[in-house]
Amino acid sequence: MSAVKGCVRDKNKKPVSHAKVALLTERFEVITSGEADESGCFCLEAESKKYPYFIASKGFNENFLEFWGYNIDLRQNVEINPKLGKIEIFSLIFFPSLDTDNTMMVYFRPMSSKLLLGEEKAIAPELNTDDITVSVNGDFCEIVTMRVINETLDKGVEPIKAYALKIEMADIEFDGKNKLEISIIKDGDYGEAVLFF
Repeated sequence: MSAVKGCVRDKNKKPVSHAKVALLTERFEVITSGEADESGCFCLEAESKKYPYFIASKGFNENFLEFWGYNIDLRQNVEINPKLGKIEIFSLIFFPSLDTDNTMMVYFRPMSSKLLLGEEKAIAPELNTDDITVSVNGDFCEIVTMRVINETLDKGVEPIKAYALKIEMADIEFDGKNKLEISIIKDGDYGEAVLFF
C-alpha cells in the first residue's frame, strides 16, 4: 500500500475543510475515496500501482469546481496539494512537439463556474498566454505559442473550447517522476491541475 497525501486549499491558500478526494479509473469510476480534515489535509491509501486520475472537490458549485491530477504513480508515496477555485482544468495531456527544438505540447479544456452556472452556452473562459502559468518540477516554462481549438461533438451542440500550448522545456528525462503544474487566473478566478510524467 502507498498513499497520496496533501492539503486542499483555495486560491488564497486558506484550508478547504472536508473536501472530497478520490483516485479514479480510466472510466472515471471511484477506486478509493476519502475526505480532508478541518485543516484540508488528507491521506488516501491505495494499492501501490499507477492510477489515471486523482480528483479533489468541495461540491460542484459557484465557489469551487474540481481539481484534477493525472498519471498518479503510487508505487511510492505521492504528495499533491490541490488548490480549488472557480476554474477547472480537465482533459490535460502532455506530448512531444513534432518540432526539433526543446518544446512540448500541453493540451487542456478549461471550464468556468461563472459561465457554467450562467446563461452562456459556452463554458470555457477566453484565455490568453498571460492568464496561464506552466511549470515542470517547479521551473516555469515559457509558452511559445497558443492555439484555441473548438471541439465539435455533435451538430447543434456548442463546441467545447480547448487550448494547445507549445512550451519550452530544458532537458527532461521521462522517468515518471516529473511534475507538470498548470494554473489559470482569469478575472480573479483561479484553477489548476497537475500531471506526472
